[in-house]
Amino acid sequence: LWSQARWDSYPLGPGIRGWVVILRKDGKECGYLIMNASPDGTYKLGEYGTGSNPLFGVDALSQSFQSSELGVDNKSSSMKVERLYADPWHSVWSVTGQGEPKLLDAATGDTLPIRWDEVKGEFAPSKEIVDSPNVNDQILQTLQTSIFDPYERLDWLVNDPMPSPSVTEIRYMVSSPDSVRLTFVSQPYNGQAIYAYAVSGAQEWETAGLFLRLSANGEDRYVPFSQMTELGHFYR
Repeated sequence: LWSQARWDSYPLGPGIRGWVVILRKDGKECGYLIMNASPDGTYKLGEYGTGSNPLFGVDALSQSFQSSELGVDNKSSSMKVERLYADPWHSVWSVTGQGEPKLLDAATGDTLPIRWDEVKGEFAPSKEIVDSPNVNDQILQTLQTSIFDPYERLDWLVNDPMPSPSVTEIRYMVSSPDSVRLTFVSQPYNGQAIYAYAVSGAQEWETAGLFLRLSANGEDRYVPFSQMTELGHFYR
């Protein structure tokens, strides 16, 4: 998908020491990578994904500016737009016109129902991601299972989450012929937002370990498994 794509990089907020790389092919956005700077001066890959609405893609943001619900004058010289990323589920556009910043989802551009003064502490500079590919890392295997709509059945709203699975269990669940429908749900900002994804596969790196493929609305995100167990729950 990314063959012959062009790319541009953008900083991820003050003090975060990270960048998002947006890829375009034939004039259309087609993916992204989150890059983190390490203390040793190298760069590491935090997460990555494919699709026409990548994380921090400008197309979705432009559509939000055209919406009357945003209530921000994008032609104002005082308007300030920042990309803020603390982890995969604390990733937002911060748009400041007059008064308190408005926060928009980094993937969809939708306005989030949260107040900046309540959540600004959650966007402190991120810690280094340990389980992350380095420049010489290789993908050992790619696993894929069926994609489904996690909002088609809302069992995860009423059922208890499963115990945190091990890497071995996750690897089996996304590669076996009788794969179960596995949904990952994160509820950041004290439950004021909900993200539900179909776990549709994985990529295993030589040294960085397992990245799970999360699918929703035609977009795929590859997120370190180690981060997912800290920031959400699995349902089946």
